[in-house]
Amino acid sequence: MAETEARPPPTPPPPAIPRYRLCPSCRMTITVMAFVACFLTYMLRLNLGIAIVSMLKAKNETKKKLLDPQNCSVYEVSKKKTGEMGEFDWEKKEVGILLSCFFYGYILTQIPSGWLCEKIGGKRVLIVGVGMTAVLTLLIPEGARLSIYVLIAIRIVQGMFSAVAFPSLHSIVGSWAPTEERGLLMSLAYSGMYVGTLVNFPLCSTIATYAGWPYIFYVTGSFGIVWLIMSIFLIYSNPESHPRISQKEKAYLLATLDEPGTHDMKIPWLKMLLSKAVWAITFSHLAANWGLYTLALNLPLYMDNVLKFEVEKIGLLLSIPYLCTMIVNISAGQISDVMARRKVMSLTKQRKLFNTIGMVCPGILMSVLTIFSCHERYYAVVCITFTQALGGVAFAGGFFYNHVDIAPQFAGILMGLTNCLAQLPGIISPTIAGLITPNGIRSEWAIVFYICSALYAFGAVTYLTMGTAERQSWAKESPDHLLFEPPPERLRPLDSAASRRPSIKPGATQPKRQ
Repeated sequence: MAETEARPPPTPPPPAIPRYRLCPSCRMTITVMAFVACFLTYMLRLNLGIAIVSMLKAKNETKKKLLDPQNCSVYEVSKKKTGEMGEFDWEKKEVGILLSCFFYGYILTQIPSGWLCEKIGGKRVLIVGVGMTAVLTLLIPEGARLSIYVLIAIRIVQGMFSAVAFPSLHSIVGSWAPTEERGLLMSLAYSGMYVGTLVNFPLCSTIATYAGWPYIFYVTGSFGIVWLIMSIFLIYSNPESHPRISQKEKAYLLATLDEPGTHDMKIPWLKMLLSKAVWAITFSHLAANWGLYTLALNLPLYMDNVLKFEVEKIGLLLSIPYLCTMIVNISAGQISDVMARRKVMSLTKQRKLFNTIGMVCPGILMSVLTIFSCHERYYAVVCITFTQALGGVAFAGGFFYNHVDIAPQFAGILMGLTNCLAQLPGIISPTIAGLITPNGIRSEWAIVFYICSALYAFGAVTYLTMGTAERQSWAKESPDHLLFEPPPERLRPLDSAASRRPSIKPGATQPKRQ
């Protein structure tokens, strides 16, 4: 009988580092600042949508009534629409280009921003991005008075700087969020998008009513400058670079976090581009964003032109859909977590279920919206609210987190790729809406909403036929140069590759970024 080889006793696991309190802590401060950055990014993106109603001179209402006999004189706004209400006599197609040009720049810097975060650190990228967006916001009133083309140029450059915010936020928050807190901290940080949109409309409409439209940009831009000053002292790219972090919190974070990075990974670009699963996500993202941007950028004009709401009411009423969207998004995310934990169905079926609800229901409601005139204007608001809210289901449990399902180690790259393409509706949809609605009558707006319905249906069908939550074959490869083993699937993958962390080889040093 062969002599059995003596085995050394197993190495005991290292002692567990006690969990450090979340409040107060440096990582909570980082999360709050990230929340405010998301809040400001969306407010500075969407403030023009409400300001444009007060910036434009009135059009010929007699001609509009002849074209649309159901136009409602009984609901004419209390402040007569005369030339004194606005400064600019821009054509509808020019307004469409103005509302969409932000996304010209936004697309250009989507992918490079992730690379910049790797090279110079998320803090620098975030501060420059949000800070410059705020500074340019302060220049909008004078730029508009010089020329619409100057204003368009300002908005394009704003888009370029604004685009870097989310990749840098993902990098920063991911560098501070332990696995057991990552879902919570990511959710808190990104909820700033919904709160920023929610606050933007009533705040901007109130400012326009009582102070004038230029102060919309002065006030919101000033918010950004205040955040810029605070962020210099409160935001740091990772725990190692923070000068005021306690030793206990630092030890806890260093024990649960490793250094982020995908720069040592071979990226299968061709296989990604040929993957049906990637295109399923892309098509759904395109469809969802088309509806999202059509409503976010054009609803103030629709509610003014067709539903005949006063400017101050438009802002208040538009906040309701975004409040409901935030509630539905959080609730749907929790339901998705519970279903995955209890294995109610496969993750692929679950993603398709949530995605279908978030595409089909808004698509139907967009078509229903076309039947309402200003006589039923509050029914139209209810319809808009359900459209927005149910669309959040696709983001909470459908396509939006699917990148991590199919390729966890490339999720950040996939997000940059699909999100870059998904910003095209921000360029195209307002331009098309401006071309279709030269007179701003209900029959013209109906065509805009029917296009949204068709694209929602397209997004639902393509995801049902091509979508999956299975790890893709090109994401299972483990070449020798990879420094880490991809982590297992998470129930609700709020984090992307930018926040996933490889195991550092013994003796390796961790670069410090500010």
